Amino acid sequence: MKRPFRVATAVVAAALVFAGCGSDDETTAASGGQQEDRVLRVGMYGGSWTEAVKETAAKAFTEATGARVEYVEGNPSDLAAKVYASAAQGSDPPIDLIETDTQTQSQLAERGALMPTSEYADKAEDTFGSVETPPVNDGYAPPHCDWYIAMVYNTEKFEKANLPVPTSWDDLFDPKLAGHVAIPDIATAMGVPTIFGVSGDESPAGMTKGIERLAKLDAYSVYSSSSDMSSDFANGNVWAASATDGRAWQLVDDGQPAKVVYPTIAGSDKIGPLAGNCYLDVVKGSKNADLGAEFIKATYADRAQVDFAKLTAYLPSSPTALKTLVEENPDWTERVPDRAEAAEMDWSQIVPNLDKIVDQFNRAVGR
Repeated sequence: MKRPFRVATAVVAAALVFAGCGSDDETTAASGGQQEDRVLRVGMYGGSWTEAVKETAAKAFTEATGARVEYVEGNPSDLAAKVYASAAQGSDPPIDLIETDTQTQSQLAERGALMPTSEYADKAEDTFGSVETPPVNDGYAPPHCDWYIAMVYNTEKFEKANLPVPTSWDDLFDPKLAGHVAIPDIATAMGVPTIFGVSGDESPAGMTKGIERLAKLDAYSVYSSSSDMSSDFANGNVWAASATDGRAWQLVDDGQPAKVVYPTIAGSDKIGPLAGNCYLDVVKGSKNADLGAEFIKATYADRAQVDFAKLTAYLPSSPTALKTLVEENPDWTERVPDRAEAAEMDWSQIVPNLDKIVDQFNRAVGR
């Protein structure tokens, strides 16, 4: 079994992440404008995610403000660790904005490392656009995109092995798939939702049950990088994988023999789960909260959400943007699960127990 490089439990527990995005810093010069001497430091996933941001929100932001954007690329766990370290030292934060998922935002908010929206939202009119989803953490940013945990499988390999189309997370454990399954490491934002998928219970006992099931799985890899999973899928080593729906649909768009399904949760008729969202918050202590509000406004705008979805395959959180996306791309209908049919995880049970979950996973599965 391929294993990821292990990272310190404390850092992993501090902020679980979307994986596989690189960490090189990059500076993009903005066009001329009234604030061309100012720089906004934005921490976010790298690779295709950052490239999509540049083509959408960042372009609108620089046209509106003229300020320069410095992208500090990396996994949110690394970015969050830097924020915690600077706060502990009493120094200015290393970034002004941070892109997170549900788990990471919850932990940052719990530690008081984010600026409440009340302190910056009035600096940009309609900061969060037409997003209607309430914040998962009261007082902080609502989501600007949604994602589900999906299963992506190799249609050619399944046909050759006479494997049925998967419909449940239990299907990952089919003996014919032994040695050809990829599951995400606990250091990724997909890790906990996958545990929930195979257990159907987000309580401490349910998480333990899910980890024990995954420990018995004959997996090809426990991946810490979605790009690694995609490569293993493309070269035929992985026949089925637990992944974000966005990454899974990217394999389809790339012409791989891939099909995406939203399996039912163990012991339930619910699909998914609706594992989390993407958030963009101002980091506490930032001296560029006004610019941060403008960048957030550009990110949450309907047109930016639609175009970002087309580039990344992640769904908009704005119902107006989602409707526009499907109207402009009718074939996307199959990519939009019915939220009422999806399982929504109770993060209030999970976040307080993350240290224990991480430790259990690393001991049973990740080593």
